[in-house]
Amino acid sequence: HPQHPPPPITHGIALVRPPGHHAESGTSMGFCLFNNAAVAAAAVLDYFESPSASSPPFPESVPTTSTLTSTLTSTTTPIPIHTPVNPRSSPTSKAKRVMILDWDVHHGNGTQHIFYNRSDVLYVSTHRYDQGQFYPGTGSAMEVGQGEGKGFTVNVPWDGEGGVSDADMLAAFQFIIMPIAEEYDPDFVIISAGFDAVQGDPLGGCAVRPATYGRLTEMVMELRKPVLMLLEGGYNLKATAMATAHCVRALVGGGVKHEAGGKKKWEEDEKD
Repeated sequence: HPQHPPPPITHGIALVRPPGHHAESGTSMGFCLFNNAAVAAAAVLDYFESPSASSPPFPESVPTTSTLTSTLTSTTTPIPIHTPVNPRSSPTSKAKRVMILDWDVHHGNGTQHIFYNRSDVLYVSTHRYDQGQFYPGTGSAMEVGQGEGKGFTVNVPWDGEGGVSDADMLAAFQFIIMPIAEEYDPDFVIISAGFDAVQGDPLGGCAVRPATYGRLTEMVMELRKPVLMLLEGGYNLKATAMATAHCVRALVGGGVKHEAGGKKKWEEDEKD
């Protein structure tokens, strides 16, 4: 209704195929043709205007996981993620820092290489590494960026099939990823959401439950910044769909264990 315009969009998901994080700036690889996350980050830095400190897009009090009320836009084509109802009445400033969080079981070599010398994009990846024997063989903890970008690449590699569990992912987020993200204070967050570390994926060989990805999404949303999620890998279609659904519920503020029905409902969903 013209007199009651919708609230600004703060979060979104792009259900894109093929995935993109292995694609280099001039080379496709690993089922990836174009690096969707890198293109999105470049577009954010070129075009996105974030509300200024005098006009925050979020409530004054920090929302908890049980009170998140974000709006979801789902599309197969990336769209502008934050558009104020009346742009002229909301002071804005150009986005200066983007964080790309990649939780695909494979390291996003393409995304890392594209921004390896830059500080305006923080690239953080959790992945199987197996001493460099797991595809694509990159992503050592010693790879931290170079030149102006030194310190703005963060790799959390794991060794061994079956070794990545819910506890591993949650600990990595709580003690490494979120503290770094809070200090970096990005204007915009892009999640390369690969779900091949989920339990039952034929390539990942890991044991992360679908609902855990919803909790990780909530943790990222506590940064109180616009979040864009892009699909990456995932080769168990049912598990990928379930993990995606948990993330979508988190993005729209449904919660992972806080909604009516709570934990039992989520467990029943995973059994279906």
